[in-house]
Amino acid sequence: MKLIDLKVGQTLSGVVASANVTVAALTPMGESVNVIYTTADGQLGQRLLTSSEADTISVAVAGTPWRFDGDAATFKLAIEAKRISLAHLFDPMMAVHASNVQALPHQITAVYESLHARTDDGLREVHWSHG
Repeated sequence: MKLIDLKVGQTLSGVVASANVTVAALTPMGESVNVIYTTADGQLGQRLLTSSEADTISVAVAGTPWRFDGDAATFKLAIEAKRISLAHLFDPMMAVHASNVQALPHQITAVYESLHARTDDGLREVHWSHG
């Protein structure tokens, strides 16, 4: 990019290493340009750009910090995993409904009514013993 192409109001990348900046004012100084800019968080700054630095400056592409161009299959897999991990909030007997084990009614009652009522955190605090 040429320094003479810079305009007030442009969003540029390369002026500051960490972020894009918006040009607030330009002052030509021979073959250099003094750029007064604002960052995205509102900080005001100033930098003298020489003609040798012009190649590192470019107009930033306007856009959002998030995009919708990811892999759809991976997104669906992640959402399904999250849905399953939260299923117990909506259906306390989700494990019984989703399993291939045919639990008898008294087993469901023992696990989901009796043991679940004993602890605040559900079945996580129950210690099973063999014997």
